[in-house]
Amino acid sequence: MSTDRLAAAGAFAVVALGVSLGFATLGTPAHQRAEALDRAALVSLYRRAAADTSRRRVLCADFRLRSSGSDAPSDPPHPAGHVCFTFENGVRIR
Repeated sequence: MSTDRLAAAGAFAVVALGVSLGFATLGTPAHQRAEALDRAALVSLYRRAAADTSRRRVLCADFRLRSSGSDAPSDPPHPAGHVCFTFENGVRIR
């Protein structure tokens, strides 16, 4: 094998490894899109809940991915699919 072909094969291997590690770390573009849509759905829920704090409301959203949540109230755990949350006076209670 010539030096040029060996260098080209090495460069290809480095690029392929970099792309693979990027997908493994960040997820695929489709997964990133699903996460962004789920974040937007949560933001929309909390905006609608805050807009009417005078009563109990049940607000629902369709999530593409399951979330284990975090300590932040704006990131409750939820399964994938259609999920409803109950708000009272603008605060999530269930």
